[in-house]
Parts: sequence; C-alpha cells; structure tokens
Amino acid sequence: MSNSSHVEELEINFVAFVNSSRNVTFVLQKEYKHDHHFENWYEEKVKEMREDPLCKFFHKIRNRIIKEGINGIFCNTKINRLNSGKDFPDQPKNSSVTITNKGIYYKIEKGTPQEDLIPAKTTGDVITQVFIQNSPSIHMGRKLKKNDLITISRVYYAYLCSLIEDWVEHKMTVKK
Repeated sequence: MSNSSHVEELEINFVAFVNSSRNVTFVLQKEYKHDHHFENWYEEKVKEMREDPLCKFFHKIRNRIIKEGINGIFCNTKINRLNSGKDFPDQPKNSSVTITNKGIYYKIEKGTPQEDLIPAKTTGDVITQVFIQNSPSIHMGRKLKKNDLITISRVYYAYLCSLIEDWVEHKMTVKK
C-alpha cells in the first residue's frame, strides 16, 4: 500500500490486504479444528479480537467491503501549482483532464461505453491526502501513535503475525 502510485492502486491494495487478513484466521481454524488445545486457545483469541478496537475495525471494514463495496477511504486533493499546458506529459490523445478528490485523472473514450478515468501523471505540485473513516486509535489497550491507513494496517499485520506465533508457541508448550 505504501508504494502505491495513485489512490486507485492504494484502494485495490487495501481491499486485498483486508480480505487476505481474514484468511489468516480461516486457515488457522481449518488446520487445527481437530486439536482440542486449539479450540480453547482460539476461543480466548476471538474474545480478545472482539474487544479490541483495531480488530473490530478490520472486521467491520471487511464486511463493508464484501457486502457493500465500501472501503472507508476518503481523499482530499490540493493543487499548489499546475500548468495545464505542460504538466501532463503523457496525456492520451482525445482525453480531457478531470480533477477529483482522489487526484487528477484523464477521461478517455468520453461518451462511449468504454469511457473511463485513468490516473494522470503530472509534473505539477499536487498533493492527495488519504483518510480512513472511523480509524481506531487504540490496539490491545494501548494508544496508537498514529492512526492513518498505512499505520493501522501495519499494526494489524503485526498482530496477525503475533497471533500465529502465539499459537505455535502455545502448541509447543502444551506438547511438552
């Protein structure tokens, strides 16, 4: 997500992250469903996740993405300097420039069924800020230093990694 070159790419990567994240617990449940130690351990983890603002956020946003196609991302574009005559070196022929809250786009194939907006590259000074709706500021009882989209995704990823590590460690302890 942090290497995305435009907002559409960021949104695609965020949705992929959210959906893939849910698969972590699906795989754990599938792989260890016959292990009675797992059932007890996982039951406690589910309680932990249900009470945690960050985990609840990702659970809710996944449901909204799957059921409503809403990813919770909002944007604001600020143009400091832009010369429409020379700041669009790759503008496709017969396209127009469209400015949206998600950035600057080329409108191609206008008036046809193939009409589309594609992200424009510009040499102008344009800043698009990205916000995530209802972003949590607490995880596991601790205040997050930042609660922007990238930070909360990294924290959630780290939590999922620790969930797997915790199960592996728990499994090793129980077998001794």
